[in-house]
Amino acid sequence: MGIVEKKEGGIERNRTLFNSEGSCEGAKCAKEASMHTKQESEESLSGEKLTEAAARGRTEVVTELLELGTNPNAVNRFGRSAIQVMMMGSVRLAAILLQYGAEPNTPDPTTLTLPVHDAAREGFLDTLMLLHRAGARLDVRDSLGRLPVDLAEEEGHHLVVTYLREVVRDD
Repeated sequence: MGIVEKKEGGIERNRTLFNSEGSCEGAKCAKEASMHTKQESEESLSGEKLTEAAARGRTEVVTELLELGTNPNAVNRFGRSAIQVMMMGSVRLAAILLQYGAEPNTPDPTTLTLPVHDAAREGFLDTLMLLHRAGARLDVRDSLGRLPVDLAEEEGHHLVVTYLREVVRDD
């Protein structure tokens, strides 16, 4: 048996720390567990810093954190990533996050909305277009069964509605 470590692309068994009965083998196990707790704590702190900077539209801070190796998909204490909480009106911020590998199709843990839902609801056509070009899906419904086009229509964002209807028709 081994300790399970999260790796990109899934879960991987990495180090043998347990005997055949599943018991930890002494100090080695305690040291490994401590290292994992510290690493998870650092990742959590990075996620908090990144999401806070993204929510405030602080592109310089976001860029610095990403250049230092912060995972662009790290989540805050509410389970949301930077691209989910970013200042939607900042196309530059969205471009930076996407450039560093932010996943545009991560649903909000509560509402199931994607960033394109938020951009459509708020009427940020440029951000919506960028997200779509980066692979964001426009055919995913939120927890209330609404598509991004439905939200744009509810809020009266006619240019967004026109764009969404055209690209969905062409896809």
